Amino acid sequence: MSLSQLNHDPKLDVMKALRVFNHVMDHGDKEGDVRHFMGLSASTDFDGYTMYLNSHHAKLTVFFHNKYQLEFAKAEELDEFYTLLDRVAEVM
Repeated sequence: MSLSQLNHDPKLDVMKALRVFNHVMDHGDKEGDVRHFMGLSASTDFDGYTMYLNSHHAKLTVFFHNKYQLEFAKAEELDEFYTLLDRVAEVM
């Protein structure tokens, strides 16, 4: 299955995603270097400048200066990712 990649999506609020990322890192269950919370997983690269926020089927990578890449196989998987972002944001 090939993955779709987006470097810009008007639906994505990067600042909201970063807040959700921090919440998952602060409140998620730890498994190695990854934290899991409400269907999302969060981790960083070795230097902390790149962060990863994943659902089961989609992956958001945020690079330095808030540049980002979204990876997913189907549009429905991206929609599911946004739903999970919203759910976590509601409990923060």
